[in-house]
Amino acid sequence: MNSVNKHIEYLILRHDCVVIPGIGALIACHAPAYIDKELGCIFPPKRNITFNPNINHNDGLLATSMARRGCLTYDNAVTLMNEEIDLMRHQIEAHGEYAVGRLGALHRNTEGTLIFEPFASTLISPRLCGLKPVKATPIAIEKPESLTTENVIASAENSRLSFKGVFKIAASIILLVGLGITISTPVIENAPDFAGIATTRTAPKTEPLFVNDINPDIQLTIALPDPETASATVEKKEDKPQKEAILRRSSSDIYFLIIASLPTREKAAEFIAMNKNGNDMDILESGGRYRIYISSGNTYAEAQAPIAGTEYAATYPDAWVCRRD
Repeated sequence: MNSVNKHIEYLILRHDCVVIPGIGALIACHAPAYIDKELGCIFPPKRNITFNPNINHNDGLLATSMARRGCLTYDNAVTLMNEEIDLMRHQIEAHGEYAVGRLGALHRNTEGTLIFEPFASTLISPRLCGLKPVKATPIAIEKPESLTTENVIASAENSRLSFKGVFKIAASIILLVGLGITISTPVIENAPDFAGIATTRTAPKTEPLFVNDINPDIQLTIALPDPETASATVEKKEDKPQKEAILRRSSSDIYFLIIASLPTREKAAEFIAMNKNGNDMDILESGGRYRIYISSGNTYAEAQAPIAGTEYAATYPDAWVCRRD
């Protein structure tokens, strides 16, 4: 048979209030640490147990614990709890007191009121276990020195010396930071940027600004060409064939004129097969991409030469130069 005392001890460790139906409620209260000046000790925090006989209704906490521990139904646990509480009440009436486990004792005072006296060694807070009173030693407070002219002058001198040391340290830090910035700042030269392995495009040429330097006071005499001669010259210029670029493709070169970049070699081969100029194209694998190029060279200018002419400039307006590392 389960003892109701064991369940009360178990529950008071985890709850602040445990009701014994028909008897009263054991209430755990937190007491903070305090200093006893007369004894000269610092006492640790603890939990104290008080008793309230007016709270004696069945809240189900004790019965549920007994049902869970004994694998009983709630009704059977209530029946068992009431039988043990009747024995508890009978012992109080017959012997004047009843020990609730290791927590304390229940008894009636001279007025017949049921009271609870906790045992001195009762431990109801495991997290506070091991905390003991500490002897407190008072600290003597020294009086501040009287302010005299000599003390003020000495304090000011020490402050001035300390300020000088701080100023020197700050100046050294500023000098080191400035030197580091100067060394780490890259020198930017006004030179053209050559294409690397990353995608770059040829920079557009800057058009020169038109400056009108004609003096209005000078009379200009312009000889107009013969109309027939001018028309013949225009016809000759129109009949002149377009400049054809000389393509060079060598996988050992450094610079390549790229017209497309694809994720796989199959896609690159498919692009070449579907292009009418596929015979003038090769594949360059670089950086996890398969780039299709139509020209190469050991210099940037050699690789860029085809798009300087009229033929490939119109066919591949988005071509760009890639440098292989």
